[in-house]
Amino acid sequence: MPRADYPLEPQRLSPEGRNFFFGYYDRYALSADGRYHLALNPGFRERPNTGRDGAPLGVLDLERDCEWKVLESSPAWNWQMGCCSQWLGPDPAKLLVCNVRDGARAYGRLLHVEDGPVRDLELPVYDAARDGSYAVGANFHRIHICRAGYGYPDLEDPCSGRPAPDDDGLWRVDLATGRAELIVSLADIAKVPSPPGLPVHPGFGSGDLPEGMHWVNNIMVSPGGTRILFLHRWIENGKWGSTRLLCCQADGSGLKLVNPGPRVSHCDWLDEDRVLSWCQWWSEQMHYYLMDLRGGGPEILGGELFDSDGHCSFLPGSDGRWLLTDGYPGEDQHRPLILFDRESNTRYDLGRFRSPKSEQQPGDIRCDLHPRWAPDGRRVSFDSIHEGYRGVYAVDLGELVVRGV
Repeated sequence: MPRADYPLEPQRLSPEGRNFFFGYYDRYALSADGRYHLALNPGFRERPNTGRDGAPLGVLDLERDCEWKVLESSPAWNWQMGCCSQWLGPDPAKLLVCNVRDGARAYGRLLHVEDGPVRDLELPVYDAARDGSYAVGANFHRIHICRAGYGYPDLEDPCSGRPAPDDDGLWRVDLATGRAELIVSLADIAKVPSPPGLPVHPGFGSGDLPEGMHWVNNIMVSPGGTRILFLHRWIENGKWGSTRLLCCQADGSGLKLVNPGPRVSHCDWLDEDRVLSWCQWWSEQMHYYLMDLRGGGPEILGGELFDSDGHCSFLPGSDGRWLLTDGYPGEDQHRPLILFDRESNTRYDLGRFRSPKSEQQPGDIRCDLHPRWAPDGRRVSFDSIHEGYRGVYAVDLGELVVRGV
């Protein structure tokens, strides 16, 4: 049974008729105790946001009939990733990090659900180690200029217009002090050579930087916090060119090319050594490939069971058995919510949710499902617009991830 319909009834967690969403897929939106779900509440949904558009950050209290509580009134946000909020150790039931802004400046902030602001950080964060020790910061103005919808508009940027500066790139942010340190520069990233014989930009490895703006995206800290994974992208001929997948140690050392591309998309860590990505691997064919950073060839997950890119994440503690993902709309304009059992090579379609064509337009204001695991693995939450407004939903997996079907 390689593919099966396993429809689950979604529960809307956010208020009816109002626009709420969380954003990206690779972090916990539900607190460790299952009580709070993080969300943003923009007052509109039909256009790209500007630096003047507010979207309060808060929690939906599942123990109080999903009561909405605002935690921060001035987050720095976008339609795809929200404000990069996520729960942190050592108190993943109450402590979180998010990005905020003050005019043309964006920066990170630690918040406590009950006690309010804890500490401001020197830079905005992209992802954080699960133990709450450090985060990885990035230049969200550069990201916005190169890929609107994933950065923050109307920010100051001292590196603006410089293709691959040596004073910008990946930043390590100490969450105990708020201090930021550059650990890998864009100049260093752009110079990492690709293997010979592949259709990559001729500037790589030659000492001359490829023309066009370079940036990093989809930055992901490994589960144990020892490594950082990221996409390296650049502009060619006035538009987004190619993508490569790289990683480094948590201190920036050991910069390594994982996949030379030129097409690499959404990723997830299985453990400290293995990485999943929807990508090419030495061919034109796109698949979910599981790659081992220690060497050896990749493993294809699901094969032809997956016919499009998706936002993929492994259930923590399942040794990679359970993969959660979604897909983009087909001709029927519905987005699938998918659970894949790697042990039995079975795809379970948990639901299909209508996404109007009007949401698929320039500016990346579309509403992807971005499915996210609950920390206990028994529930999945996601964003959707199938009721005519952006909402936050959840499905209960019951015994599915325990026993399969």
